[in-house]
Amino acid sequence: MPTPLRCDPKLLEKDLSGQVIIVTGANSGCGLETARQLASQKATVIMACRSPERGQAAAEDVGGVFLAPMDLSSLQSVRDFVKAFQEKYTRLDVLINNACVQKIIHNRRRASMDTQLLFSSFLASTKQGHHGVSFCEN
Repeated sequence: MPTPLRCDPKLLEKDLSGQVIIVTGANSGCGLETARQLASQKATVIMACRSPERGQAAAEDVGGVFLAPMDLSSLQSVRDFVKAFQEKYTRLDVLINNACVQKIIHNRRRASMDTQLLFSSFLASTKQGHHGVSFCEN
């Protein structure tokens, strides 16, 4: 029987002070537990969630930051989240793209997929610039 994959326990103790990390879908499940672990390691954890109420409650529970709601099925919601992020932070160190768009209506599929790609490429870029700024600001 193969040995199960496990991360080195020392990684879970590493001090992440000064690291700015966004976790999408951070108000429940894997996203919430990921945010909890990163916050326990002293990272600044930005919790990107659709529901303002659940996002704020989860942020208070784990010690994360809830800036603005973000619904990946809405380009405007992504633009608003990015704007709120840029107003407060000058860089992003890690993006954990945990959230997904489910039950996509056929005529919205293209916009939803574009939104996921836009959000990922925009925030994952270390410059936070040329990958999505002009599109987000239009």
